[in-house]
Amino acid sequence: MRRILALIAASLFLLGWQNAKAYQGYLNSVNDACGEMVITDCSTCHGGGSCSTDSAACTPEQIAYQSGEYCYFCPTSTTCGGFVEQDNEEIMAAEAREAVGEFQSRLMAAFREALMNGGPVDAIGVCAEIAPAIASEISRETGWMVRRVTTRTRNPLGTPEDWELEQLRKFERDLNKSKPATKLEAYRVKRESGDREYFRYISGIMIPPPEVAPCVACHGDPNSIDPAIKEILAEEYPHDRATGYAPGDLRGAFTVKRLLD
Repeated sequence: MRRILALIAASLFLLGWQNAKAYQGYLNSVNDACGEMVITDCSTCHGGGSCSTDSAACTPEQIAYQSGEYCYFCPTSTTCGGFVEQDNEEIMAAEAREAVGEFQSRLMAAFREALMNGGPVDAIGVCAEIAPAIASEISRETGWMVRRVTTRTRNPLGTPEDWELEQLRKFERDLNKSKPATKLEAYRVKRESGDREYFRYISGIMIPPPEVAPCVACHGDPNSIDPAIKEILAEEYPHDRATGYAPGDLRGAFTVKRLLD
């Protein structure tokens, strides 16, 4: 029964997701209607007790879960990845790259399908709605918490943390020095939330040539963007900063983290 309710919630989320606050309200209404916690606090996956939204006692993962950023559904511990041993950073980096590759592959497949069905207008919905759901799927399947960040946000959920911002700025400097885009990555063990240690990984996202993917249709020169697309962007993202890109520019980064034992 819980699995069915979770699937229903996931479908409704993809159809009606607007922002994290609205989503949290929806979760509350589902729980109230069922008289039980259909959606858990993910404590079985992230090693903390129960916590409330914005509580200082929450781990970063629980805060992200509460806000609807990732780990949307975690009814049992078997559906989430366990902790990773802090033994070999190269092995962990390889696993993080694999999670990013899977995220990118599924995202591009959804993007191409939207383009075939409705053109760039439909593709906007992939970035706004489908991408967070795909990130959630990868996070549950692999145990690596995956998301995208950028210095020029369209969706506020893509705002980078301090370490991520530091790496994005370094990537920009490396590009200016003609460093290959394939080398735009970084990883390290980082202490956060008091005594908790995480493995952090980040890799750059480049704006591709139009023949690979027409990202510039929504992210390019504002004067060249189709008026219909501009109208949707203005309505959905009134504080949009994600235009003015050209092929070869750094759009942002895939960022991955996992709690260490």
